[in-house]
Amino acid sequence: MTVIQHHKTISIALCLCNPSEDFLQKQLESIENQTIQPTEIIVGDDSENEIGLTVIRAWSDKTRIPCKIIQNKIRLGISQNYSHVLSQTVGDYIFLCDQDDVWFPTKIEESLRHIMENEDGGSIPVLFHTDLELIDGHGSVTGSSFMDKQRIRGGDQNQLGLLMLHNNVTGCSAALNRSLLEQVLPIPQEAIVHDWWIALNAAITGKTVFGNTPLIQYRIHGENAIGLRPLLSKDNISRFLQPNHVGREFAKVVTQNYAIHDRYKNKLNEETINFMKQLQIGGFPLLRAAKLANVRPQAWSRGIRFNIAALTKTYMRFLSM
Repeated sequence: MTVIQHHKTISIALCLCNPSEDFLQKQLESIENQTIQPTEIIVGDDSENEIGLTVIRAWSDKTRIPCKIIQNKIRLGISQNYSHVLSQTVGDYIFLCDQDDVWFPTKIEESLRHIMENEDGGSIPVLFHTDLELIDGHGSVTGSSFMDKQRIRGGDQNQLGLLMLHNNVTGCSAALNRSLLEQVLPIPQEAIVHDWWIALNAAITGKTVFGNTPLIQYRIHGENAIGLRPLLSKDNISRFLQPNHVGREFAKVVTQNYAIHDRYKNKLNEETINFMKQLQIGGFPLLRAAKLANVRPQAWSRGIRFNIAALTKTYMRFLSM
């Protein structure tokens, strides 16, 4: 593998939670095979066993890439684990990394190119993300992409409007510059998941750049922390039919929206601020405010769920006001 020299510093934020030894090893091998090598890897271990630490320590003894390992004394959960690991990085550019995927050799190179073309020398916060090629537990390509399965798409001109209802950025495909990281941290407890919070920050303070060509293989197996559940899968439909499910889940979205409002209320436009206010009222006033603020989801089924949540107002009983 020919390694391209680069003068910028690159950090990889790798978070572990009870990883598979084999899958983690393949993830690390794909990092070593990059055409541009990272400056450092910061590992946050949130596991209940020693498997991940054993693999990382053995690998760090052999690799030329500096590796810092943080073993959490208490379980942080995925978002707070990433928040802590990201706070320890020093690179100009930061890559989010899961424990069980495979990076294509040019992932770092291509991601850097897209960010640097859009950051104006680092002054503009930039998030870059891509679609993902799906593989099974044996590494065989399944024949479809992550975004197709989830019925989401990147490059939406209405990025903030859709992020007010659902996420379309998959963290393990993402990279960001230091300017954006400074806006993102700390990730609050109200954040549903770290990549969604990062995407919201990028939509408000800078740019989101989407690459349609996958630079990563996303592994589907029985122990994924987030995993891949088709939007209209049997499991999703079953959850949808559970009493209060829509309200309970939308309450989490509302709580996250309040947190982003508190951080950026001076940067949000009047229509978006009004949408935030109408979240406390619900019903048709909320739906009207969403239309005026251009808040709308991707995929008709998500639109139905939003309308149900708004009109029934069941989410309000799950809010901590």
